[in-house]
Amino acid sequence: FPIITYPTPLPQFMFDPQLLRFIHRNAVSNAMKYGKKGGKVTTEVRFDHSRSELRMDVINLPGERHHELLMMGPKAESDVFEPGRRLHRPS
Repeated sequence: FPIITYPTPLPQFMFDPQLLRFIHRNAVSNAMKYGKKGGKVTTEVRFDHSRSELRMDVINLPGERHHELLMMGPKAESDVFEPGRRLHRPS
């Protein structure tokens, strides 16, 4: 999965690598579940110097189950990151 950083290279900063790996793995999993089958999953990482904030976007084209997220409305964004929350029925 390609990772694109802005700026390149990213500045050095302190973070929990295990937590970042967990978040990224979960986001990639969601992109594969709700995104286009066989689509290209890309990660964009941006560092905002003025806010000292790291943002990670995992991108895939919408897939056949994407409508399930849209039906959740604005609540979907917070639910996606709620610990232990399942957004889909087990396959």
